[in-house]
Amino acid sequence: MIKKFLFVAAFLIIAASAALFIYRYYIIQHTAEKIIRNALPDYVQIETIRLEPERRALVLENFRIVNPDGFSDRYLLEIEKITTGYRPKGRTLLDGIEILEPEFTRPVLIVERLPGGKTNLQAMGEKVSGSMPGGMPAARPAPAA
Repeated sequence: MIKKFLFVAAFLIIAASAALFIYRYYIIQHTAEKIIRNALPDYVQIETIRLEPERRALVLENFRIVNPDGFSDRYLLEIEKITTGYRPKGRTLLDGIEILEPEFTRPVLIVERLPGGKTNLQAMGEKVSGSMPGGMPAARPAPAA
């Protein structure tokens, strides 16, 4: 009876390990997509998020930033595809990632001006700075080449 129980327990452990190994990329993909989507503000839309751990690449398809209220165009920025490398900030992806060398495919920036002179870029800047504690971070100079 004990041998039978140990056999069944060993079989279940092996089966679970095999399932985790087989579906590991799906699990990583699902987890990363959920973390990224939860971290995005409501004015950022991404149709597809694809993590490619073997290449350490992140692919975002149909990335869009919604225009602030009052502007005629639906989007401020549309990028068909963003392909970038990434590096985990800690031991796992849950600790965050650092984006490396992004490549943009067909970016479109739509700048509009209201009759009062305010642009959608100014309105978005105000919206973003109002949602960040302490306002917008100071711009850092680009590193020397």
